[in-house]
Amino acid sequence: MKIPFPSRRIDRVPDALQTPGPGVMEPPTAPWTRWELAALAAVIASVAAFYLLTLREGHSWGDDFALYIHHAKNLVEGRSYSDTGLIHNPAYPVVGQTPPVFPCLLAPVYYFFGLNLRAMKVEVVLFFVAALLVIAALFRKDLPPLYLLLMIGLIGFNPIFWMNKDLVLSDFPFLFMVYGIFLLHGKVDSTGSSGIRQTSWALALGLSLYVAAATRMVGVLFVPCLWAYDLLRNRRPSRATVLATLVFALLYGIQYAVIPIGGTYFEQSHLTPRDLWENVVFYLLRSVWSSGHRTLAYIPAVGAWTLVGIGYKQRWVQRRSIGEIYMVAYLGALMVWSFRDARYLYPVLPLYFFYFCLGLVEVQRRLGAEGRRWVPLVVAAEVVIYVAKYTTLDFGPFPAGPMKPASQDMFRFIRDHTNPQDVLVSIKPRAVSLFTDRAATIFQPAPDDEVLRHLRRVHVAYALVGPRAANSHSVLARNVESLEKLVARHPDLFELVYSNSSFHLYRCHTLGSE
Repeated sequence: MKIPFPSRRIDRVPDALQTPGPGVMEPPTAPWTRWELAALAAVIASVAAFYLLTLREGHSWGDDFALYIHHAKNLVEGRSYSDTGLIHNPAYPVVGQTPPVFPCLLAPVYYFFGLNLRAMKVEVVLFFVAALLVIAALFRKDLPPLYLLLMIGLIGFNPIFWMNKDLVLSDFPFLFMVYGIFLLHGKVDSTGSSGIRQTSWALALGLSLYVAAATRMVGVLFVPCLWAYDLLRNRRPSRATVLATLVFALLYGIQYAVIPIGGTYFEQSHLTPRDLWENVVFYLLRSVWSSGHRTLAYIPAVGAWTLVGIGYKQRWVQRRSIGEIYMVAYLGALMVWSFRDARYLYPVLPLYFFYFCLGLVEVQRRLGAEGRRWVPLVVAAEVVIYVAKYTTLDFGPFPAGPMKPASQDMFRFIRDHTNPQDVLVSIKPRAVSLFTDRAATIFQPAPDDEVLRHLRRVHVAYALVGPRAANSHSVLARNVESLEKLVARHPDLFELVYSNSSFHLYRCHTLGSE
């Protein structure tokens, strides 16, 4: 016997739910009841509280954050945006300029709180909470309320997001912008092919495309996705897509003329067939459902991807949107990038969980009453995986990083005992520049003559060996060891002037000129 729909008015029922089976839940309706809205608010508020109450002291040694903050500092202090103190090393390229939106977002925090990482982390978390609100608004009419709550919970409490909440990076603001673009594109799609209203939405969409690309460069991927969507749907680009693209191109062209960035990103990537295979395994099998225990590594991922595939197909056949194109395009771009980090999945994880929940709805529809028993079991299994993963994570202060006492002592010594024009070589030059106000260049593991040639070319005055890494097999540890061995092989060129538990600082002799 079919379960009757609720008596309140139904504005729209998604195609995937138009023929419900005996076990399917009520279809989504609009507007939501007060209880449903209260439940959604409670889930999002719980996520916000969990993130803010578990903020960790300190920061990791990845120094991308230092570059963002240095740009923000320059904006506040009226300096040149690009004046970050990083001296380029062509043999070992490091990103020296970032897109400007995230530094602009950090600038007010820096203005009021200075170099306060906790305040910046709070801002980042608030962008994540805002992203959850946008995601809920985007998919509210596509899932029954209970499934939408499940989707928001799976996204908000996912350990992948939680692990990176303490990093002052652009990922969470970019996540907010991605799903804001999806919302705007839906508005453009629903307002017809002409008129002032549609033109206004198209202009807003073009501005949003630029803001996303000026937050993270991968945001430019939206432009070909818009065109692909129109070509698949109407076999020609829409007026709105052309207008949005022109707005984006104009704004991005102006930005590029002022802040020419991008080349170093591509110089860093060196894809090999092994990288391609490892990307597939890492992103599709290990990242999302990893519990921290090898025995649970791949089985949940395969099961989840099955549901995602069912939901994706249902969406593609019944009511295709730009999200389906973006997910494939973004994952394709990710597979050919030679660096792996779970946070690179952020832009498509909400889509992943949306299709996952759509797949659950479809499975329940096909199974009928039997589906009532299977869906709670699936949900319980995912909760167990989340809890298992959290038991392996560190909730305490970062064990190492630029905010630790040894690091701050070294930075203080450099500020007090070196000249402002002195240049340093370091494994983490962007962090060194931020915390010491000294120019720095990155050390590259290479033959001695090549390294020394670069140090002479940029007039290096000090070599900073460190930080010590707990993991002796990490890239950081290997690079620190390489610099340490270089110093040991040339005692006539390097004189120890200060050391502590994490660093050794050497004055460089005869490196002031070629």
